[in-house]
Amino acid sequence: MILNARVQEVSNFTIDPETLATFPVGDSREGWSLIVGVYPKKVTTSWSIKGSFLNTEDTDGAVIGDSISQKMFSIDPKAEIYSSDPLCQGIRL
Repeated sequence: MILNARVQEVSNFTIDPETLATFPVGDSREGWSLIVGVYPKKVTTSWSIKGSFLNTEDTDGAVIGDSISQKMFSIDPKAEIYSSDPLCQGIRL
């Protein structure tokens, strides 16, 4: 599967374990992305992305490319985004 689609960052929140205060994580930035779907068991090479191998048994995994992570999942003090974490947030197609 290959798809060129508009994607949107989905913000979330985190809780400070000491004060129990909630803090926003991320924003709702948007952009275009090329999405490539593969069947992990049938890739011909062993792709390693930040220590996670794509050809594993886990078929529910997803990898976010560096251009999306830099545009959508990054801290941006100018836009008052002081916390961002793709493991805590989501992405919407």
